[in-house]
Amino acid sequence: MGEILKNPPLVEAVCEFQFDPESKWDWTIPGLLFEKIGGEFSERAEVHRLGVTVQQLSRKITQPSVIESGPERIQLKRSDSSAMVQVGPRQLIINHLRPYKNWDTFCELILRIYSTYLSVIQSGRISRLGLRYVNQIELTEFSSDWKNIISIWPSFPNKLKRDVATFFQRYELKHNKPEGVLIHQTGLIQSDDKSMVVLDLDFISTAVSELVEKDQVAEWLNQAHDRIEESFIDSLTPDAYTWLKEGKK
Repeated sequence: MGEILKNPPLVEAVCEFQFDPESKWDWTIPGLLFEKIGGEFSERAEVHRLGVTVQQLSRKITQPSVIESGPERIQLKRSDSSAMVQVGPRQLIINHLRPYKNWDTFCELILRIYSTYLSVIQSGRISRLGLRYVNQIELTEFSSDWKNIISIWPSFPNKLKRDVATFFQRYELKHNKPEGVLIHQTGLIQSDDKSMVVLDLDFISTAVSELVEKDQVAEWLNQAHDRIEESFIDSLTPDAYTWLKEGKK
């Protein structure tokens, strides 16, 4: 988040732009974008969708299933896989994985790629904008009890009160600065014989059609990040946050 954490739990940070149907799009756009940012994002890959259609020739005769595939979006990756730009039909996604330096660096990257994308499509209006942070904390690193890590956890009355093997919670919280919804998700997952608490914070807004200039987008991003950072801190117990921040219990 905003503060430097000695034990950063961040797995991935994502910013996604979706543009309205009137915005320019064709499959030459990823190539034109690659020409401009390929020096930094040098590895290209296609993400394919796979669909199955059944052709009905008559009421009684059905053709065998036909598998149809095609690119869903193009991925442009850094050689060290620390960041990635994804381009699809009226969609621009900027992903940052580990190592993640800080918000200022990620925000600068988002704005730079957004400006470059606009220079390619010439004109486009944002219809949806999202900023998402996915965090994971391994239980044994700080505590073997997830209740010592997150501050929001389910409470069960009477005969429902039993040990919890795993759980998933999702809340959609309204905000007005910026206008949008924070999708707040927490859960307990098993991976490679490890138990991890997941804290997934996704701020999305469709009230963004007036965001055109780079400074306007930057203001939205900073406000959305503030809401995510506040929620990140409040979603953790004080001891857990201190451990992430200072590296000690």
